[in-house]
Amino acid sequence: MRMPRASKERLRDDCVSMGRIVKTDAMQATSVPGIFACGDMARAAGSVTFAVADGAMAGLATHRTLMLGL
Repeated sequence: MRMPRASKERLRDDCVSMGRIVKTDAMQATSVPGIFACGDMARAAGSVTFAVADGAMAGLATHRTLMLGL
């Protein structure tokens, strides 16, 4: 699924030494409601362990959003 251009422009990002990353909160939510980011997109190229943990958190947050409307 492609994200509408308007949504892409609303994503807050940050420039770090390794490139650009999308800013997320503790639950991996971005500045666009219903959009979550994890792994290298949300964390400067780190480790596989952190990428997997971010993915698990993003999955949990997505589930909460879809099922509970939080």
